[in-house]
Amino acid sequence: FAVTPGPRGCEREAGMPPKKPGKKGGDLDDGEEVLQAILIADSFRKRMSPITYTTPKSLLPVANIPALSYTLELLGSAGVKEVFIVASAHSDKISAYVSTLTSLPFSVVVVDVPNCRSMGAAMREIDSRGKIRGDFYLVHGAVISTIGLQQVLEVHKHRREKEKNKDAIMTMMFKSCPPDHRRAMFAEDDVAVAVNPDTQQLIHFQSMKGQSFSVDPARFEQHPSVQIRYDLEYADMCVCSPEVLCLFTDEFDWLDFHRDFVPGVLTSEILSYQIYTHVSSSGYAGSVRCLNSYNRLNKDVVNRWVYPLVPEVNLLAPTSYSYAHKGVYKERGVTLA
Repeated sequence: FAVTPGPRGCEREAGMPPKKPGKKGGDLDDGEEVLQAILIADSFRKRMSPITYTTPKSLLPVANIPALSYTLELLGSAGVKEVFIVASAHSDKISAYVSTLTSLPFSVVVVDVPNCRSMGAAMREIDSRGKIRGDFYLVHGAVISTIGLQQVLEVHKHRREKEKNKDAIMTMMFKSCPPDHRRAMFAEDDVAVAVNPDTQQLIHFQSMKGQSFSVDPARFEQHPSVQIRYDLEYADMCVCSPEVLCLFTDEFDWLDFHRDFVPGVLTSEILSYQIYTHVSSSGYAGSVRCLNSYNRLNKDVVNRWVYPLVPEVNLLAPTSYSYAHKGVYKERGVTLA
């Protein structure tokens, strides 16, 4: 494969031969397991068109700063050392932007997958390159969040290593949100879940748009206590073990995360894998999913609901904003009449 190095660890991946899943990449330190993250830059939908015809969704400005900067800040604060940004559209623009970030405390690789048309295809592409060596964060798109990721990773590792539960392959992050505050615009965003309150294991995951909650009673046989929750929103982040990538490779017809992967794991009569949940009652979590959510994110940042990720922090950007008063931020040298 060919790798073109960028400033301070930022690099662009030009091509790479397939490797057996689970093997360590030859260009990485074989003696060290570093914390990694996969960021899926595309949604593989047209919700944001026509503005995404020329600008990738992850580079759309939120309070005049590219949304991707907020996501990279989140991953950096969680101790991530390697980030793989998977992009099928406008990967050249994402690479150009990443190359300008000269102060990142971790390396970034933009994986160009021009022929991918689904998240499943993108995950299979990553698996074929054999770059993931341990538990990793999976982030769907441009996420802005103040939820602490380290705690979720520690719980996931404790479940697998201390409790010897190797079937626990994923911990999905949810944000509690009262039903009257839910603003889901699409079916996959409006979900109800069944959870074992003692273990936090996810038992059932279902879209609620245009249908009633329905679950096979057999799903409850191994769970004496079950909570049905309609007050959660998926935060577009999860902690995964390498088996997740292998599952996408083995199940070639799994294309979508919500419609295929999660229900496929939960209802499989062959697989014994389990998905767990982490519910955060504090902190902020939002992502660029559609034009409505994009508008909401900008307002939340300007109105300081995402503190400390506010404009005057000048996050990974050559700006000099200062907070004047509610809703007003000024750059150095700017005067208001």
